[in-house]
Amino acid sequence: MGDSIDPLDFASGHPPEAEDESSGHLSRMTFRRSAAADGAFLEASAACMALLGHAPERLLSGEVRYADLIHPDDRPAVEKALAEARTQGGSYRINYRIERRQGGERWLLETGNCVRRPGAPAVFEGVLLDVTREREAVQALREEAQNLRSVLSNAPILLFSVDREGHFVIGEGRGLESLGLRPGDWAGLSVFELFDGAPGALASIRRALAGEEVTSIDEMEGVVFETRYAPVRAPDGSVLGTIGVSLDVTQRERALASLRESETRLQAIAEHSQDVIFELDVEGVVHYVSPGVRKLLGMEPRDLIGRSVFSVVHPEDRDRILEGMAASARANLEGRAVFRIRNQSGEWRWVETAARFFRSSGGELRSVGVSRDVTEREEAQRALERRLEIERRTAEISRRFLALGADEIDAEIVRSLEELARLAEADHALMLVVADKPGNAEQRFEWGDAELRGPDSFRSDWAARQLLSGRAMHVRSVDELPEEAAKERAEMLSRGVHACLAIPLRFGDRFAGFVGFESRGGHRTWSEQETSLLRIAGEIFASALRRKRAEEALRESQTQLLQVQKMEAVGRFAGGIAHDFNNLLMVISGGAREVLSHLRAGQPGHEDVLEIRGAAERATSLTRRLLAFARRKTLTAGRIDLNDVIGDMAGMLERLLGEDIELVLQADSNLGAIHGDAAQIEQILVNLSANARDAMPTGGRLLVSTFERDVTDDDAALLGLSPGRHVVLRVADTGSGMDAHTQARVFEPFFTTKDPDKGTGLGLAIVYGIVQDSDGVIRVDSSPGQGTAFEIFFPRRDGVDGEDSARNAAAEREGRETVLLVEDEPAVRRLLRRALEFSGYRVLEATDGEEALRVSADHRGEIHALVSDVIMPRLGGRELARRLMQSRPGLRVLLVSGYPEDPRGSHRDPLPAQAFLQKPFTAEDLISKLQELLESDS
Repeated sequence: MGDSIDPLDFASGHPPEAEDESSGHLSRMTFRRSAAADGAFLEASAACMALLGHAPERLLSGEVRYADLIHPDDRPAVEKALAEARTQGGSYRINYRIERRQGGERWLLETGNCVRRPGAPAVFEGVLLDVTREREAVQALREEAQNLRSVLSNAPILLFSVDREGHFVIGEGRGLESLGLRPGDWAGLSVFELFDGAPGALASIRRALAGEEVTSIDEMEGVVFETRYAPVRAPDGSVLGTIGVSLDVTQRERALASLRESETRLQAIAEHSQDVIFELDVEGVVHYVSPGVRKLLGMEPRDLIGRSVFSVVHPEDRDRILEGMAASARANLEGRAVFRIRNQSGEWRWVETAARFFRSSGGELRSVGVSRDVTEREEAQRALERRLEIERRTAEISRRFLALGADEIDAEIVRSLEELARLAEADHALMLVVADKPGNAEQRFEWGDAELRGPDSFRSDWAARQLLSGRAMHVRSVDELPEEAAKERAEMLSRGVHACLAIPLRFGDRFAGFVGFESRGGHRTWSEQETSLLRIAGEIFASALRRKRAEEALRESQTQLLQVQKMEAVGRFAGGIAHDFNNLLMVISGGAREVLSHLRAGQPGHEDVLEIRGAAERATSLTRRLLAFARRKTLTAGRIDLNDVIGDMAGMLERLLGEDIELVLQADSNLGAIHGDAAQIEQILVNLSANARDAMPTGGRLLVSTFERDVTDDDAALLGLSPGRHVVLRVADTGSGMDAHTQARVFEPFFTTKDPDKGTGLGLAIVYGIVQDSDGVIRVDSSPGQGTAFEIFFPRRDGVDGEDSARNAAAEREGRETVLLVEDEPAVRRLLRRALEFSGYRVLEATDGEEALRVSADHRGEIHALVSDVIMPRLGGRELARRLMQSRPGLRVLLVSGYPEDPRGSHRDPLPAQAFLQKPFTAEDLISKLQELLESDS
């Protein structure tokens, strides 16, 4: 490429413009031509084409014959010389004229060889020289011979003439000095002796003496001469001798030899270099490109010649390269750049290019440079940079989440998903955390365009199998999905998704969810670093969510603890009231019963005493509510069928609800039994129904249902229950519902949303206490405008209740045993003594524990049972029972109390072989419990 013509560059396209004929330089041309008669050109340099004046395709196709180019007068000599070369197989050198297509004649000197290769036709390979100007110069010399002689004496040439016998006639010019001669020294000398060491010169002289004009380059005495020989003819045309003009071209030939060597070396480098050498014009059009382009782009050099180099440059790099070329041209500096080019297969390759601008001999601004494939280096560098960036982003995300509070985690996950998606060039990012326990909802976080959201491809059956197996789901293109994922492919395409990546998340051995990307791109491959980043980020997100759940659970536990503490405090307060009140009720109720036993209906005072007894019973119900609220067990509990209790209560509940509220009962016919107090269960139903009625002022529907549920280990930890089969009572209304704040306080004592004259805030608190007292758990589910549902879980109890059967059996016998009665309240003590003595028991009486010990010590006979209050001055009933049981083995103990505490002791203060009655109780309750105790085996 370029303005200088490479002698080895055989033309295969349009020839360059011929050189200016006035330039004074010889046109150098190389060719290969058939040695057959037609002499068709096989290959020729661009300069050769230009000199011959015919289009390359006409010459190379044989349309124009070699013989047709030669002047008719010169054809015989040319044919003779070529015939000799074919026959002898040697070199040849001939002068002849050609007739150019454009008009005019040119003299050519053709020097060549007949080359024969095995299995191939003979060809002529050689060089053409345009000697037209030289012949014209000889003519000019003849015309100005006189002037020439004076010039020759100072000219750096050698002019000589030889006669027909080969003797020098003259020898002039400064060129003699190169041979160590002076003008006149050659006169009379024989050319065959003087040029004995230059056989080429001798051959040329012989040819000139034979009538030829010959140009040759010969070396004599270390000096290289370019000599033109011409015959000197007589008027009759006979050759009288020859004249020669020699020019000392030693320096030129050495330079040309060096140039040829350099050109050969550069050509070899260009042919075998892995780098690409190129020449461009200022528009980026390729004028030359070395064969190395085959490996780089998979293209032949000819495919790029004449094309813009920017046709293969990445669009994102073009402006940068254009700006760099312009800057390099302005400053005349070497430019360097790294950019992407597309090879023949459509793959983008990174190249590093160094180039510099220069001006050609025609004045055109050109750029010559070298490009090298650095794809592996650039990809490694970019992979390293991306890995460092990913590590930096991972560390940054981790630091951010460590500094966040629980309330900020959800928003930060979405923000981080956006950050990761932009880094990975994705259009949609999604994280899904599945529910880890029953009652917990799955959590979904996502970022991206609205049209990409909604049903996602990660949750299909095919995707689920991939993720549950622990494998990442990397879909580079929907076209790669297997046939079994046809539904997933259609779903993805419907949302405009063409590629996706999903990473499963695991907590230990449990599948916890996934985090993934989706892209609109037709084909998308996420790197190993991007996949690793997504996996690590998902683990960071999941860890943050676990921390958030732990903190929320801690806050909930703290809230529950505070609630328990408040309820315990109120319970203790209620128990204290109940203690004193129960003693009063024992006296009032017992006295009323005793008076009624002596009055007949209609007698004066009978109705008043009945009213007194009714008031005492109502007061007893109130104390039971207080004790239920205090969350203490009662000894009236037994085996209960919830369906029976609900059936018995249906009529009362309908009256309680009113006509505008529909009561619906749904009972499981195979429901198991529970252990509890039927009256307290009734209290639960009444309180929950009253609460539902107030939530439906304009009417509605109340559903009371029962069913069974197996509580697993996970459910048990979540609900606060023991694992196993449970009976569930569900009471659901269609009322106004509750917000989260109200739900958090709904079981607090005295908390109410009703007007002051419509509620005390104890109804649900009492329900809560009864449920706890029955080893159950109550849960509430509600939202504003959506109604409220209470679910109460009771452990299922199968078989016959031993206490019930024992109580029934004991009720049929009369007492004959001795009972030690200990009670610090005189009125209550008198009431209990009369009841015991009326039933046939012998009674020993004491006002407190210490007195009871003295009474026991003074009594010589057997004491069968101890009936004692729990809380007394000086010595309480529990310690009294322990001491008496040590001194009187087999003593039966019945403890009574107005406090809601469990008097049978705790794990720190156990009291075996005992029974308990909660005040207030009737005489019948006392006698029944005592008989049951005395009949027991232990």
